[in-house]
Amino acid sequence: MKKYKCLDNKYTNSICKTLLKAIAEKKVYNVFIGDTDEYRLICKESFMPTITDMNVFLEYAVYPLAHNSDLNINQIVFDVLDEAMNNYCQLLPLYQIVSFFYEQDLLSDTYEDLPSFFPVEKYKDDIIDKVKQKRSELENYKAHGFDNQIKSMYEMIIGMINNSRSF
Repeated sequence: MKKYKCLDNKYTNSICKTLLKAIAEKKVYNVFIGDTDEYRLICKESFMPTITDMNVFLEYAVYPLAHNSDLNINQIVFDVLDEAMNNYCQLLPLYQIVSFFYEQDLLSDTYEDLPSFFPVEKYKDDIIDKVKQKRSELENYKAHGFDNQIKSMYEMIIGMINNSRSF
């Protein structure tokens, strides 16, 4: 495992600026979901370029801001997680929440001392219940690039849950 080192480069600065702008405009939820170009955080390796890549959100925005700013970024992230949980009837927020915790686990396997960590316990039971309740809709979701995927949104969520130690 590597020691966490804040990435300080043009790309990270650009991503952080997008999140800081969203914080100022009270649009952090829009960044978290990323269903519009203005607030989407992705990189050239992003698996789903039509929504925010949670690895980019965490590693290039949340962690650098937690490391280098006076913002209470943890509270901002908890607030956006709560908002996403309250919007679970829209399927994309549910996918993004699961992706967030999955990517956090992957990053915590890479770095020994992340500047922020968000426990899943508060959300875990609700996430599992919502995935079960929405199975049919998740299996048939075709917006935001999911129509181009081999697996359904449901299969992708179950794969992340099964391969994440948080769940």
